[in-house]
Amino acid sequence: WSTPGFVETLSSGFHDLTPRLSEDALEMWFATSRANYGQTIHRSARTSLTAPWSLPARVPSLDGVARESSAQLLANNRDVVYHSNRSGTTDLFVASRPRASLPFGAAKRIAGLDTKAVESDAFVTKDGFSIYFSRGSTGDLYRADRLLPLCRVDANPTLGKALDVRCRRDPGDFAILMGAHKELADPISIPGFGRQTRDRPEQHSVDRR
Repeated sequence: WSTPGFVETLSSGFHDLTPRLSEDALEMWFATSRANYGQTIHRSARTSLTAPWSLPARVPSLDGVARESSAQLLANNRDVVYHSNRSGTTDLFVASRPRASLPFGAAKRIAGLDTKAVESDAFVTKDGFSIYFSRGSTGDLYRADRLLPLCRVDANPTLGKALDVRCRRDPGDFAILMGAHKELADPISIPGFGRQTRDRPEQHSVDRR
């Protein structure tokens, strides 16, 4: 690694933490306690990888009169996952918007991952199938997977229309059915994950049966 350099545009005299880049690396999302709002989510943008960052701005639609942190803008550019203690304990939330130019709607707790323990610091994989997060007072790492996401198959030349099929989804596998060329029907925009497992090293395989 090179010698770290101070990023003055993004920093303040308060706590600035949990920086997360968007998939294209043109947006920076982070938590900060500046401006007397408590700890809130701020966003900065740049026009290219070499351009300077804009002055960070608060994302008011994600505020919950609490402490918000670890915001990740997902690869579809429409959903953001973060944690908040607005409900009394720290839980994972997701907020969505129809397109990037519009504000986020009301954040919803990810009920399938919610327990009485602390859930925080989530990371969703690019394909949207898996989420990694910290749980409990000791901060153990967990992973949860979406079960049975819908897949859209190429248009059938005989039927003249696309077919919707179910994809078998097992923890640790990306199991793909009915041939080699499929297009995922935007599973990232559907908040809700399946069976949760404590993270352990494993091999991801592709089943093309």
